Amino acid sequence: MRNLRLFIVKNYFFFLFLVFEIMSISLLVSYNDYQRSTFMNSSSTMVGYMMEKKSEFTEYFHLKDANLQLMEENAKLRSMLNESQYEKIKSNEYVLDSNKIPQYTYRAAKVINSTVQLQDNFMTINRGSNDGIRKDMGVTNGTSIVGFVKDVSPHYATIISVLNKNFVLSVKLQKTNDHGLINWEGIDDKTVVLKGITVDAPVEPGDTVVTKGSSARFPEGVLVGTVKEVYQKPGSMHHTIIVNLATDFSAVFHVYVIENHLRDEQMELEASIKNEVIKP
Repeated sequence: MRNLRLFIVKNYFFFLFLVFEIMSISLLVSYNDYQRSTFMNSSSTMVGYMMEKKSEFTEYFHLKDANLQLMEENAKLRSMLNESQYEKIKSNEYVLDSNKIPQYTYRAAKVINSTVQLQDNFMTINRGSNDGIRKDMGVTNGTSIVGFVKDVSPHYATIISVLNKNFVLSVKLQKTNDHGLINWEGIDDKTVVLKGITVDAPVEPGDTVVTKGSSARFPEGVLVGTVKEVYQKPGSMHHTIIVNLATDFSAVFHVYVIENHLRDEQMELEASIKNEVIKP
């Protein structure tokens, strides 16, 4: 209190000037129409500016909630797309009746940890078995592939990203449907190698590569990337294709985990064929 009193005494003339200045402006605005109109316009502009800044400041701290809400809504919309439905066809001699059942469900998740500099890179997301996440589910960033679920705990899951030498996926050229397998060679985090496409298949730089849909992790047609380079090794019957990845793995902050409701049925059926001994 003593310091405050000393401060006021020390700056007495300044405070006195400030009081007189305010009184002068008040009298000027009160008894002159032009000055009062100018003051009101200026004050309205100032108040509007302050309110706008306050609104922007408040919105900034609600961006996280708004983003999560948009992710959830996008996941629901993606689950309703035609490519997420399984077409069920009933037919008899005269009538063809078709309808669709949901095959793929998308769940939004946030990436809380990830690597891109290792030979075997991974991600961790903030969704686990309590949220319906299961092992081997595919993961996208909304437009292109990211990886698949490796392990799951009640609240978290780890993702093997495309930038992992254990990641292998069946893909195809969008324009010709010729298909092969992609794998990361651990060198460039922007590219993968596509192998298995025969040399008679027409392939050019710029061609689009998408998922084949046979792995049961991803629907058919999810973007993988574009062809960067094509060459043949001496004596090989297949192209070696370098593919530019569409996903920037250094900037993946939110993902969608894809649940294929028919995956178990497909896997069990295919496993029974592999285990079956075909008798002549």
